[in-house]
Amino acid sequence: MPWQRSGDTAADDPKLLAVQALPEAEGQPWFLNEVRGFIWALAGSSATYLTDYVMNWGVVIKAAGSAERAQLLVDTCVRTGLLERVDDGGLPAVKMIEDPDFIHIRKKAEIEWDRQRKRDNSDPNLKGPVLLRDGDQCRWCGHEVHWTGKVSNRKGTLDHLEPGKSGTVATLVVSCVTCNSARRDDTDGRWDKPLLPVPQAPIYGAWSRKYLTERGLLKPTAVEKPKSTSQSQESPGVVASSSGASAGSPRVAPCPAASSGGAYEGRRDDQESPGVVASSSGASAGSPRVAPCPAASSGGAYEGRRDDQESP
Repeated sequence: MPWQRSGDTAADDPKLLAVQALPEAEGQPWFLNEVRGFIWALAGSSATYLTDYVMNWGVVIKAAGSAERAQLLVDTCVRTGLLERVDDGGLPAVKMIEDPDFIHIRKKAEIEWDRQRKRDNSDPNLKGPVLLRDGDQCRWCGHEVHWTGKVSNRKGTLDHLEPGKSGTVATLVVSCVTCNSARRDDTDGRWDKPLLPVPQAPIYGAWSRKYLTERGLLKPTAVEKPKSTSQSQESPGVVASSSGASAGSPRVAPCPAASSGGAYEGRRDDQESPGVVASSSGASAGSPRVAPCPAASSGGAYEGRRDDQESP
């Protein structure tokens, strides 16, 4: 992200205060503030458009308010060392002093490299294979990293072995924030930690495993299905099936009397049938009710249960 930062002592920088000693400032106590506002306007434009401290003359005129005032302010700033005149593609321009303690502007190459790193870290065609190869371990210190949640020293990132260049699977490694921040771009070769070898058995956390599985880079973990409990277990007293049906099939056992050749056929007692027990409750002869099983009436064990229920 483009930005500019003013130093804590920028407002009282000696080069800026020197403006008050110039003849142009005589009798104009506001002149110092005008120069200060002019410089900060130029810095903001350079930071926004990534011009690396250089502003063409059109930007200078806009910041000054007019071409005449721009000429006066530039002459003043050149004399105090705040600006210098340069050529920008054949056009007149000015360049600010590069002093981080005065005004620090992020340069174009730095910002573009930062953007490239972010693109590489979010590119699944790069992140997936690198994560599959290295797992959740930093290739510099060997500590396990995490990829989600708050930023911490153990947050996982992809580190570029060749800073300034677009990453490839071969030039990217898993790194923790601590090692990546300490190594930075290693332009001076001070980073002395050797790169650890590729792990033979990479460790994948829950997030990494899901990330790789969703992209087809890792086979999903087999999950054992629970055994079905819909079938009833055989219990004592269950009537065996003579037709080969499952022992857990819910069917009503036949009436003992009917099985032994009795007259019980499950008719209502308003129908005349041999062997039907007469009603002793005084109910109407036409009451539609099922006559009890003879075996049950005589004290037998039959109670109309299904044969998958335990019988006394």
